[in-house]
Amino acid sequence: MVELYPSWLAPAPFLLQKPGRLSCWKRRAAFSFCCSLLGQQSPVRNETCWGLTGLSPELCCSLAPWNDNERFLPYYQEEVLPLILRSGLKLSIYQEPADFLSSKQGMVRSFGSGYLWSGGYQMLRWLECSADLRPGSWLGRRFLDLGAGVGAVGLMALLQGAQVTLVDADAQRGLITRNLRANLPKQLLKFARICQLNWTSQSISRTLELLRACEGRDLEYDFLLMSSSFYSPDDLTSLMIAISKPTTRILGAFGPENEYHPLLQAAFSAAFETRSIRLDLDLTAINAPLLELRRATSATSARVRRALRRAACNASGENWHPVMGWLVVF
Repeated sequence: MVELYPSWLAPAPFLLQKPGRLSCWKRRAAFSFCCSLLGQQSPVRNETCWGLTGLSPELCCSLAPWNDNERFLPYYQEEVLPLILRSGLKLSIYQEPADFLSSKQGMVRSFGSGYLWSGGYQMLRWLECSADLRPGSWLGRRFLDLGAGVGAVGLMALLQGAQVTLVDADAQRGLITRNLRANLPKQLLKFARICQLNWTSQSISRTLELLRACEGRDLEYDFLLMSSSFYSPDDLTSLMIAISKPTTRILGAFGPENEYHPLLQAAFSAAFETRSIRLDLDLTAINAPLLELRRATSATSARVRRALRRAACNASGENWHPVMGWLVVF
């Protein structure tokens, strides 16, 4: 159930209006220690965790617009991540936690779909701000979330009123279902569809066949969502070409940890036109751009037109206005 963030825990207004964010942690493990029951019972907790003036569990023990905890994503050891929206809603994002030794040795990276990654968090915050669309314009629009992971991105799209299909190779783990049921009102669950598909292990025609069977209807999508799912760029490019139309809006948030940036792939650049690049300024603390792409057509100019502008809203929820003009890249 969606929980309203208690008013008595809400941050002071000046925290939301500051251009920067509170820096609660110096390392990823602090979240586990300071916000866990074990940490709360520790006699050194106050000195270790809240030695800086003004910091507290209420301000630091969540992914929130007023702190920069997203700098340390993914939090491998956390079973649940409290996430505060600008509206005041509190979401609980469940993960598949790893033990401390595995996370320190990087042994969990092969199971990436069990965690909220930086790109997914970026996309969630962008969708929270309507991804530069008019609020309310998502009602009834069809979204396809490729590489849904824990389902956080699709969850945000559903909260905005969209019809969302969440596709992931590890959907059978149940994390997507758990997160949707834990955070969505019952009346929105009917607009979600979960499909287990691995587009890297079969032909495109077979993938489309399975996706159509899961959907039970045509594959006509208004939006494709991609975040931290570019581990096989050639297969992903072929799938996107097969699914998208010239009118389909493709939203991408790659995150800083992604070594397979699609714009570096020749096949991807030839098939898609970069319509605009949003600068992620004050939307999150993650230093990576947000992209909107469209299918390239015969009428598409060889020049790529890029709009450099801020994302839709800042930490206080206010709308940004474009701050830079068009930059034509040859």
